[in-house]
Amino acid sequence: LIAISLTIHDIPEGIATAAPYYFTSKKRLKSFLLSVSTGIPTIAGFMISYFLFPSIPHPIIGLLIAATAGLMVYISVDELIPTSCFNSNDHWVIFSFMLGVLMVMALGLL
Repeated sequence: LIAISLTIHDIPEGIATAAPYYFTSKKRLKSFLLSVSTGIPTIAGFMISYFLFPSIPHPIIGLLIAATAGLMVYISVDELIPTSCFNSNDHWVIFSFMLGVLMVMALGLL
């Protein structure tokens, strides 16, 4: 469920990364490569955790996952959602947020 949710999340993230660069430079290949390069930290984190995972105690892993989730919730609720609502005159921001929450809930039922 988490992997599918993160994969779905990566599509608009890639668009949000590539679109502004393409809009200013009109260079498709460079904007594509920039968008692809944002996945490098994810791959590096996977490689590091793949080799360190067996030596890390499970309570520490739980603590790290909980802290990461808390950071993401704080950033989303305190920064991203209010900023996107303030800069937009229509209600699509709230509807897209609710749709995203409903999609993850629906994936949880599968």
